[in-house]
Amino acid sequence: MADFEEVEKFVLSGNRSEAAEVARDYRDSYFGDQEKFLQANPNEKPEDFEKREHAWSNITGQVVDALSGLYCRAPQREFNETDAQTFEAVYERSQFDLGQIECDAMTRLLGVSAWQAVWDESDEENEQVKLRLITRDNFEVWTVDGRPDLPEFVLVYLWVPGDASPKRAKLYSADFVFEYQAASANSSQLKRVGSDPNPSGRLPFVVAHNRVITDNFYTPGIGWGLVPQNWLINKKLTELTQVQLDRSYPQRWAKGVEPGESITTGTHRIIYLTTADAEIGQLSPDLALGEVYDTIDRDIQLLLATNGVPENAFRLNVSATSGVQVRAEQEPLVADRRKRTHVFEPVEQAVANLVADVHNVHSSGDRI
Repeated sequence: MADFEEVEKFVLSGNRSEAAEVARDYRDSYFGDQEKFLQANPNEKPEDFEKREHAWSNITGQVVDALSGLYCRAPQREFNETDAQTFEAVYERSQFDLGQIECDAMTRLLGVSAWQAVWDESDEENEQVKLRLITRDNFEVWTVDGRPDLPEFVLVYLWVPGDASPKRAKLYSADFVFEYQAASANSSQLKRVGSDPNPSGRLPFVVAHNRVITDNFYTPGIGWGLVPQNWLINKKLTELTQVQLDRSYPQRWAKGVEPGESITTGTHRIIYLTTADAEIGQLSPDLALGEVYDTIDRDIQLLLATNGVPENAFRLNVSATSGVQVRAEQEPLVADRRKRTHVFEPVEQAVANLVADVHNVHSSGDRI
């Protein structure tokens, strides 16, 4: 068994694992928040970097979305006739079909995602199970010793928008639920503020894994290879933008002109040089922009190929392509989608079982 005292020591510290911190950055990148990950060049002052024009592309979102099409069409689920209305109400209220699109994308990107079932009492006349999607950056798992596939404790962070760190958290086991909150207004450390028995006698979670569990509960997602390469491409795009601006607004110089003398340049102006050795000129970067564009294009093509995304899903140089060629290029996506059904079929069944378990514990009506 996992050591509860060690688990709670981690919870009370207010720390999060490095993997959870990285997962939050990768999730932000997926949602298009790319600019904040751009970095200044060596020896460049931060204030100078902030003044420069920045450029970026959300290749991460493009790649993950191209691959995550399993739930583009809502699946047909079959329930017992007497239970169908209850399940359909839970799924509709929880926007489960839309959530599964997100779950597929986040699981592929970050390696794992989780569905949590809670008993929603916000509507007294219509109390029922509600499903909540939790991404990798918002939960930690401790497994049974020797069983990396069997969670024993699950910690869920409860964020308040604008906070740099979570101020509340809940720790679940099959037997209990502990609640924590910040020890003080300015503290990142937490204190235990409540505990309740777990009425269902099971963890109220279903975890989707990007790959089969072997020796680690946290299966790898493509984000760990995809996102850093996206950031590198964004850096090149930013540097290329600076070169373009330097060419458009080159650095001008003057020779043989009295210090402090103002020289106004521009179209429809005549400049009088009053000394024999006076000169004016301008400096611009000596760089073949076409070669830089080609390098970035090759970087993107390699990133797409590495992740099994056909070029026509994110093509920069559009050219006439036959229908046969398009279908052939799309075949890796079709094959990936077929394999993806084997990932989510067990998730669908496990979520249905979880909904039934939580409903049967809390509902005063018929069991399902």
